[in-house]
Amino acid sequence: MWRVGEPRSSQYMNVNWVGPTIMRYGTEEQQREHLPPIARGEAFWCQGFSEPEAGSDLVSLRTQARRDGEHYVVNGSKIWTSYVNHAQHCFLVVRTDPESKRHKGISVLLCPMDLPGIEVREIPSVVGERYFFEVFFTDVEVPVACRLGPENEGWDVVTYSLAYERVGAARYARAALTLDELARRAEERGLLDDPRILEKLGEARALCEASRLLTYRVIDLRERGLPPSADTNVARVAGTTAELAVANLALELFGPEALEYGHFAESHFRLAMTAGVAVGTTEVNLNLVASRFLDLPRE
Repeated sequence: MWRVGEPRSSQYMNVNWVGPTIMRYGTEEQQREHLPPIARGEAFWCQGFSEPEAGSDLVSLRTQARRDGEHYVVNGSKIWTSYVNHAQHCFLVVRTDPESKRHKGISVLLCPMDLPGIEVREIPSVVGERYFFEVFFTDVEVPVACRLGPENEGWDVVTYSLAYERVGAARYARAALTLDELARRAEERGLLDDPRILEKLGEARALCEASRLLTYRVIDLRERGLPPSADTNVARVAGTTAELAVANLALELFGPEALEYGHFAESHFRLAMTAGVAVGTTEVNLNLVASRFLDLPRE
């Protein structure tokens, strides 16, 4: 059960993509260990993907995991990692073949966060305190039993998890609730007499509804047991567009007031700033839509 002070988004992450990925690739032992606490809402995970030199281009990752008997010795760092201050485990992407490049030689480790050699540093951000962190791994010994999927074939695991992650938390729902409050306060201030404001409110509402329907389409595909598709990328772009439309409208209607801590639109605006970067940038998702959905040639 979620408790005050604990990150709701981490719970969404657990259910939406960590759990399904362990269901797909995990051993029986891993499933017994991790799935029950995820189902009960008692597990907290963080995501060890991005690195200082590997953000949107994730296959450039450099964090090394060298096999030493029944352990991997992990050295490297991850950045922009959320929920580390609560996480019990990290869904950690590493390179297990030091001679490999790009998609080859990558593995996924379900890394306990209490192992010796892990250091966490908070990154100050306008998004808010205790939101982004950098994680350093120095000779961290992770049991081989923590590897998810075959060694050096972790890119398949990563792409499977990303397809689920991109429609994780229902961010369109928060955008729609913020929009409802925007409309109510705009009416109180007599702003609805302006046809331009009405048009922007209507456009933002249409974007929220489009995001909701496209997200439901992805959920329907999952329910029918179909493999992840570019529909996920389309839904992610729609969600990002809706979030930013509502955030920008709040700023236009209320000016600097919308950025003050405690204002109803403030948290939405801050988090919307990261929407086009998290889970692959909007540009990356558009490229995937072009290649996988529209069959356009790569440049």
